[in-house]
Amino acid sequence: MRRRGITARTRSTPNQPASIRRLTWGATIGFPNEMGLSMQYRYRTGAGNWSEWSDPEPSENGPNQIDLSPPPSGMRYFQYQANFTTAVTIASPLLDWVEVYYDVPNPRWAWSRTRAT
Repeated sequence: MRRRGITARTRSTPNQPASIRRLTWGATIGFPNEMGLSMQYRYRTGAGNWSEWSDPEPSENGPNQIDLSPPPSGMRYFQYQANFTTAVTIASPLLDWVEVYYDVPNPRWAWSRTRAT
């Protein structure tokens, strides 16, 4: 039996549009042949619609990253989704951390990254 799990989180930029540059995350995959973790993302402008989810990006054990090239601009909200699968009844992959790197027009309102654990 293959179990599946999904978790999603939304981040907003501080009162101005941003350009997302990179999504990085750490994964612990104890049984690579029997479990997996993939990441997807989407975004939206302040009053606009959400984009389609990106294609799933499979994870390797350790640090992983997606470079958004060219970076989407004018967005206010960015959402990432972690997809977990496992065939092991007593274990699952772990999402250890997530970092989102983005630029904003006025750097005094910018953070170089947000870290969710």
